[in-house]
Amino acid sequence: MFRRHKDTKRHEDHCLCKEVASVGANYFFIKNQQPNTTETNKNCCVSNDRIFLYFGMEKIQNFPEIQNYLQTANLKIDQKLPDFIIYSFDEINADAMFDQSAYRHNFFEITFEITKGCSFQVDNFHFPDESNRISFISPRRLQSVQLHQDYNLYSKGFTLFFSHDFINTHFDNFRWLRDYPYFRHTRSPVMYLDHKLSEEITDIFRRIQYEYTEYGNKSRDIIKSYLQILLLKGKRNYQSGQAYCAVSSRDIELTHQFESHCQQDFLTHFTVKEIAQKMNVSPKHLSETIKKVTGQKALDILNGYRLTNAKALLLQTSLTSTQIARELNFDSPDYFFTFFKKSTGLTPSQFRHI
Repeated sequence: MFRRHKDTKRHEDHCLCKEVASVGANYFFIKNQQPNTTETNKNCCVSNDRIFLYFGMEKIQNFPEIQNYLQTANLKIDQKLPDFIIYSFDEINADAMFDQSAYRHNFFEITFEITKGCSFQVDNFHFPDESNRISFISPRRLQSVQLHQDYNLYSKGFTLFFSHDFINTHFDNFRWLRDYPYFRHTRSPVMYLDHKLSEEITDIFRRIQYEYTEYGNKSRDIIKSYLQILLLKGKRNYQSGQAYCAVSSRDIELTHQFESHCQQDFLTHFTVKEIAQKMNVSPKHLSETIKKVTGQKALDILNGYRLTNAKALLLQTSLTSTQIARELNFDSPDYFFTFFKKSTGLTPSQFRHI
């Protein structure tokens, strides 16, 4: 999701930058888009077609479908499939729009930068502009972009989007998160590639783009196969830093299930007991298993998801601590302050300004 600067006269001399939709002081519209009612609450403003999360003048944009994103960005890319699209950076039209606002989307994204593009943030991870970098972004991660005066003028690369329907799974499926750890919200989504692997990944993207452009839906299964190869190559080269001890496969599976529920339910389930009930296991057995497999307390893992999102909101928005506490469903701002200080050793304000 990189694009050229909006400048019809000099667009060939501007970089491809990670895109978020241009927004004015008032909310904007996407025609015929039904609002996602699950996102609405007292902090939301719903237009006829769109939803914004409002905190004063702060707007966290949410794109439920791929077409919402394309329309808002004014990306004039031919979408041949409703649940999948791929484009190279040099296809992007000159009048595509971008902004620095924080946003989320409800579909998967894989972006491959062959040459330097722009720096960006995903949750609490910050990535300076680099070449030979691939990003695996799962749904609902908070993203934003930082533009630079000295950005590269001729960035090259690819972006593809796909929904969970395209791959016949839900992104919170514990086996999916186990198999592809870069999609977990507590992990970095980015990998840096050596020259050989970069050439291999470039070839896969070009093959996917060819099938998509030339045959569209007729090549759906072929595109899925190439996508699976891309995901597996990413998995092989991803450095997760996690090695399990000699424990049973059942214990490992239970741990992955727990992490999946944490990622999906951290805003509504605040105790290990609540998640254990949802998993139909005893809290004691769950806690002991998590400790045996990961070396961490189950509650620390659950709180890690809330902490990750709190850090992301502090880094990518200007929301106050009170507003973030409300967004993350803490009982009170004081409780959020205490939780954050205990977890990081810093106050929310100190963390934002380090």
